[in-house]
Amino acid sequence: MAKPVGIVCVEESATAAYALLSQNPTEDSDLAHGAVELLREILVAVRISDRYPQMKQALEFVKLALLLLKGLLLRWNCYDFPPKAQELPLQKLPLVCPNHCWHVEHPNRSTLAAEVKSSLRFMDLNALVFEHEPWVWLYHCLDALDVSLSN
Repeated sequence: MAKPVGIVCVEESATAAYALLSQNPTEDSDLAHGAVELLREILVAVRISDRYPQMKQALEFVKLALLLLKGLLLRWNCYDFPPKAQELPLQKLPLVCPNHCWHVEHPNRSTLAAEVKSSLRFMDLNALVFEHEPWVWLYHCLDALDVSLSN
């Protein structure tokens, strides 16, 4: 598969995901407070070295996209959400652990491992929602976390 080139916008990414997720029989608020919030919490545990600013930008971009997606699911007034765009391709986290690029900071690694596996299942079940960037990056990040936490 060719790497996408161009620009991805937070608003477009979150709005497209919201449109597909809202067709799901699960209540929007349950998704927002459940699966989407869990994805946000997992990303809080990821620490990227300052030596990798592009990866740090990608992480912050995905966090913003998840926050806007949560806001849309909860029907918050998101009209003044800050516009943010990110150049593609998004640099992926290395799958090799340990590495100098990123690490995990979480008080309970076994709990985080279970949360990551749960989030991977959620994204697999909603594969059509998450088939484009920045969601591909997020899935890859979860996969890297899963490998790291399994060691």
